[in-house]
Amino acid sequence: MHTDPGSPYRWIIRCSHCDHQLHAAGDRATAEAFARTNGWVTTTPVQCPGCATTSARRLPAENSDGPPGAEVHRSTAA
Repeated sequence: MHTDPGSPYRWIIRCSHCDHQLHAAGDRATAEAFARTNGWVTTTPVQCPGCATTSARRLPAENSDGPPGAEVHRSTAA
């Protein structure tokens, strides 16, 4: 996330995985809130909504015993 050289209150947010970018205006906190509202992950690595969805679907499958993309939900009732 960095400022646009042509405008001090315009931020350019780039995805770390693909070539998508988002332009937001305001201070840094406002720009990050705008990005998160629109589905962007603003922590490192920055991810656009598509890359965030792909990696979120991939992570549970790596830790489960089910088929790829399947999430395992366990009941905690006593």
